[in-house]
Amino acid sequence: MVQTVRLSNSGSTPMILKASLRDWERDSLGTKVYHPAGTLTNSNTGWLKLSSDIVELAPGQEKTVTITMNIPANTSQLQVKNSMLFFTQINEQNRQVDNKKQKQMVINIRFEVGIHVYYTPPGLSKKELNFVAFVERGKITTPDGRYKQLALTIQNTGEVNAEAQLRLEVTDAVTGEEFKFPDRTIAMLPGEKQIVYINVPEKLAGRKLVAVCMLDSGAAVDLKVAEKAFKYEL
Repeated sequence: MVQTVRLSNSGSTPMILKASLRDWERDSLGTKVYHPAGTLTNSNTGWLKLSSDIVELAPGQEKTVTITMNIPANTSQLQVKNSMLFFTQINEQNRQVDNKKQKQMVINIRFEVGIHVYYTPPGLSKKELNFVAFVERGKITTPDGRYKQLALTIQNTGEVNAEAQLRLEVTDAVTGEEFKFPDRTIAMLPGEKQIVYINVPEKLAGRKLVAVCMLDSGAAVDLKVAEKAFKYEL
């Protein structure tokens, strides 16, 4: 399997980029955690070969790097493999900033871009995210205010990497008044679990409430709904 990456320098100074591979996974909150290449069981870094590890780009220049994936014959056909390919600038770009005609400050700028590299075995296609728990965690205080916190646990029970939009609204069980929360994007590898914390503001204290979460993975997947009735004690 062969793919190409096109790199271009739109700046006014030369750039030198170094390619590197890392393993990665998401923690329980969905944050990416990186590991040395080849250390995770779902790593495909050992299969990858680049046409060049160092790319030098003059201003306005464009170059292509070829990525070859050699899949071993004894590879399990039951697991998605993944890694992250990084191109990191290793030469510094100096930018001078004039601070109201006082002393000039020099800022060193370096760029880095990451590219996901997946291998999905033929025949694996099931995309399935499911709610597995919806619980109360009590009251919390943050710099932004006081809240009643809920915790929603989601698991990727499918065979492939999956993304979804998580939509949340809280309804007053007595008056029917609705309070909508911002949508969130969820992305998970097969088998992973992720906890989403929902902070219900103190302005809703003293009410009987119902929280409804909807997980939308696209037209080809059934919409998932989780509901939690709770009272926000004063």
